Amino acid sequence: MEVRLNESNGAAITIIDKVPVFDSHNSLRPGVEFPVELEVPCDILGRSVDEQGRRSVLVRLHFDIEAQDGRQDFRVDESNIMSREP
Repeated sequence: MEVRLNESNGAAITIIDKVPVFDSHNSLRPGVEFPVELEVPCDILGRSVDEQGRRSVLVRLHFDIEAQDGRQDFRVDESNIMSREP
């Protein structure tokens, strides 16, 4: 499965892995229209605010997910992060 992750700088990163890695909530069922938003567990490594006041977080995705270039850490807009309490 190919997934696009949008970084806070506007770069679109392509990640390829097995469907179960990305679809723990069964969002990809027959008849679903693409694109589909997916939730992927991650660890927050750091937070920052740029000159325009935009907040971003540096994340590492779970399951050893990495981009095609081998990167495992990604900076995304803070608004794309959801907190899940256990």
